[in-house]
Amino acid sequence: ELSRFQHFLTLSLAYKQTKEDKYYLEFETQILDWIKENPLGLGINWSTPMECSIRAINLIQAFHIFEERIPTNLKEIIITLIYNHGHYIRNNLEWSPAKENHYIADLTGLFFIGIFFNKEKWISFSKKELEKEILNQVSEDGVDYEASLNYHRLVTEMFLLILILSKNNNIEFSNIFKMRVENMCNFIMYYIPSSGNAPQFGDTDNSRILDIWNKNINDHRDLLTIASVLFNRGNFKSKCKYHKKLALLIDKKEFDKLESEEITLTSKAFKDYYIIRDKELFIMIHCGHIGRNNFGGHGHNDQLSFVLSYDKDDYIIDSGTYCYTSDKLLRHQFRSTSYHNTLLINNEEQAEIQINSPFDMKFKHPAVCDQFEEDEKEIMFIGHQNNFKRKIIYNKVTQEIIIEDKTNKESNLQFNLHLHPFIKVAKKENKYTLNYKIKIFTEDSNLVTTKYSSGYDQIEDSNSISIKKYGNYLKTIIQF
Repeated sequence: ELSRFQHFLTLSLAYKQTKEDKYYLEFETQILDWIKENPLGLGINWSTPMECSIRAINLIQAFHIFEERIPTNLKEIIITLIYNHGHYIRNNLEWSPAKENHYIADLTGLFFIGIFFNKEKWISFSKKELEKEILNQVSEDGVDYEASLNYHRLVTEMFLLILILSKNNNIEFSNIFKMRVENMCNFIMYYIPSSGNAPQFGDTDNSRILDIWNKNINDHRDLLTIASVLFNRGNFKSKCKYHKKLALLIDKKEFDKLESEEITLTSKAFKDYYIIRDKELFIMIHCGHIGRNNFGGHGHNDQLSFVLSYDKDDYIIDSGTYCYTSDKLLRHQFRSTSYHNTLLINNEEQAEIQINSPFDMKFKHPAVCDQFEEDEKEIMFIGHQNNFKRKIIYNKVTQEIIIEDKTNKESNLQFNLHLHPFIKVAKKENKYTLNYKIKIFTEDSNLVTTKYSSGYDQIEDSNSISIKKYGNYLKTIIQF
């Protein structure tokens, strides 16, 4: 997406590091061509205010780094372009009754542009709306309400950038705002297993504001690097991942000075998500709304679905997303109930998928957690969704997981366990051995080929254990 101008930051950093003029000249050629080919308010690159915000933020960053090299006449042209972006965003905010990351991005762009011009109206408006939206879109314990962990990552990035910019310009956000952002980072710390890859619950989008982050879209640990300094959290530092480009946002000396605090993460309940941990075991369960307080959007039919990682490897995974609108059949396939580690009843979707609505579903039924408890011997989760009840018990002593699925009446049941492509599977009757470490005991089942997407526009073959039965009870056992 070249019109986001994220590569301008790369060019400006290359110029700053080498002082080679070819990097500046490429920037100058491209910006003049872009202005010529994209008249204000016309064409696809002016159709979405979020895109305008990302473009403006990156242009501002590149402008500051290139500033000494840019001739006066071009400075005036670029400054005018940035100002026009501010006017366009302010007059075309992506407002809806259940707002999403687009609206946060619009406000983030307006806040950056407002500070660039010291335009108080834009600063105060965006600040006021950001304060309001974080309460609407983020739970008290720090969970973004779009039912997608990768969108949680994107929104957290925007809020962190806001806090850094406000700190550098002596603008004070409320303690509630800062606490919500800190809790968003705390949620990230908890949902990252020892593999380093965040589960892909909900839509997996490769979108970022600045192109300085880890290229692995599912590794969210560099956000903890920023948060460790911003919130003085040694436990964030112990779980983070540092690389040189992050020095654009934080003082490396402050990061080095911060003492790392090693902690053992435990089982924990968050809004709509439940995490079971024990030594090298990590299980995360989605149980709640289908996104935006059940308004929909980036959520999938994954209620009571779970993922499982063990000893630095991801075993049972979310299949991902692959695409939005380029292939509607694959879009809906990856959103479907059967493409998640949950129960498919009578071949009916948890929420009806509409072929021409890639971001909506009919008859959304949220899931409810009935019990989440831990004692010395076991950790137990019980939840239900419509006429389906799931119990997951982890026995700490025997290192065994028992999954019990029940329905109100006898039905055709199907439970697919989606495996990471790197997992080696050995099958003997209804017992499966994964990487010689994990055993899964099922009822009548087969190993079938399925699809896995590690990021947007990426797809490969994988395997799933497909369990089928007619009845109202299904039991699956996982041993370590």
